[in-house]
Amino acid sequence: MTILMMVPMVPMVPMVPMVPMVPTVLHDVIKLCPAKSHYSRWMRSWIPIPGTTTGRLVVASLELFGAHGFTAVAVGTISARAGVTTGSLYHHFGSKTGLYQLVRTDVEQRVLDRLEGAASMRRVQTLSDLTPVLLVGFDYLISSGYTRLLGEAFPETGDGTQTPDEIERFVGRSLGTGGAPVAALAAAAWRAALWLASDGPEAALDAREALALLLAGGSPA
Repeated sequence: MTILMMVPMVPMVPMVPMVPMVPTVLHDVIKLCPAKSHYSRWMRSWIPIPGTTTGRLVVASLELFGAHGFTAVAVGTISARAGVTTGSLYHHFGSKTGLYQLVRTDVEQRVLDRLEGAASMRRVQTLSDLTPVLLVGFDYLISSGYTRLLGEAFPETGDGTQTPDEIERFVGRSLGTGGAPVAALAAAAWRAALWLASDGPEAALDAREALALLLAGGSPA
């Protein structure tokens, strides 16, 4: 006689629709934000869509300002590189200065993030201690091609005021009380070395070595 075994009923599990895998984005996304709110940890950022007018203008200005600095780059040159009209630049950014401030502030924040990360890994009491940290930012700008973008002081605003030097502020914070004069000189030397480094690979090596010796007080970093 065949014995039938009772098998408990298993409740049906509702089918969950498959979620397609999202491919990893391999290229860098340019992250930009309004200059006035850039340094806020809760800032509102925006990302220009590649191929749009704003996206092309941002990419073109990064390349041109990074290689030549602010004064040497004309509005028409940026527009031509981006493949848009000069009117588009004024419409989206207000002026050449407005576009420069946007990309300059963003790149400077990228550098500050790297400097702060490197500084957190070591004890900093003197400028010599800070030398390897400053070289981290220097090397990043060399590899990215933005040497002249941060190798110059921030241009004066329309009312003649000077934007604070964030690299100088970083050095001052790192060195603590009494570090202000040293911070101003160190930031100026750092920017001068970047400007010299823009003349080519050999010049970049020479500028890096000179900067390291200067900041470390004559001793290699």
